[in-house]
Amino acid sequence: KLTGDFQTSDEAQAKLVTAQELKELAAAMGDAFTSDEAINDGYPILRWQVAEKDVLVLIDAIGEVTLSSSEEIKAARTAYDALPAAFQAKVTNYSTLCDAESTYSALVAAEELATAKNTAKSQLDTYKDASNYRDEQKAELTAAIEAGKRKIDEAADLEGVSIALANAKAVMDGIKTDAQLSEEAAAALAKAKEDAKTELEGYKNAEAYRPEQQTELESAIAAGKQAIDEAADLESVSKALTDAKSAMDGIKTDAQLTEEETAKMHNSAARLKEVAFGEKIALSDEAALMIARLGDGSMRDALSILDRCAAGGESVTPDIVTACMGISGRETVGRLLSAAAAYDLTG
Repeated sequence: KLTGDFQTSDEAQAKLVTAQELKELAAAMGDAFTSDEAINDGYPILRWQVAEKDVLVLIDAIGEVTLSSSEEIKAARTAYDALPAAFQAKVTNYSTLCDAESTYSALVAAEELATAKNTAKSQLDTYKDASNYRDEQKAELTAAIEAGKRKIDEAADLEGVSIALANAKAVMDGIKTDAQLSEEAAAALAKAKEDAKTELEGYKNAEAYRPEQQTELESAIAAGKQAIDEAADLESVSKALTDAKSAMDGIKTDAQLTEEETAKMHNSAARLKEVAFGEKIALSDEAALMIARLGDGSMRDALSILDRCAAGGESVTPDIVTACMGISGRETVGRLLSAAAAYDLTG
């Protein structure tokens, strides 16, 4: 029923509802109104009588929108949505409700984003245990965390935060722990040792050496391998390999020994020629080489043989040397001469 005097002013008239709107209200309100009450004794009802709680008042009650405005906004929205369409059009401050909802959604989104950023940065702080890293890698870890946090702070939405966090974690995953570095170093050391020993085994061709030198070569290789196995780091492996190679380089090949012996034999032959010339002994070059060869590297022995061969006063020739030294057979003499000519001192 109407309370108070009926207003005839323009303001009051603006609040009146039509008969059609009244019917819609009655249908929407159900038992809230009876047909007799609905016609209000023949008078139109006032706008503020439409619902128990005026939607206009509820919207105005929202005030400044904060994260605590949820209930007020929900109450206003619920009341507004309960109005028939005809009466919703009468809500003059509806835009205020829409703005409040939009502002509240933005505040909630901003709060969720801020919370997500703080959570993501906290995850970075605890993602790795710095005690598991060496000093250099700890510094890398710190730099990765700081860079990750900057990217998280720059993120414009939740997806951006998630991407920044994942990228930062990936960078941190790539930083190796002390255990990983130690494992890699051990594997690298083991491989370096195997490679060094293999290189040592193939460093020299044993067939190029005489039996005595082959034995020396085997001893040098064995000693080198032992030193390599005992090496505590890559630098020590390299040094052990270098030292072993140096020892092997000092072992002379058959060719080197032959060259030395040939040079020595020719030096001895030249010396014998000088002595023979001084002693007025005719000594052929071939005979000098034979005597030097028979002296087996000893100049003293070679001079003794020369004296024996020159005792008869004849020119010392290969035949005289053969007869004097009791060497029989042309094959033996020929072999000695050929060996001397070819610098083959093995006989």
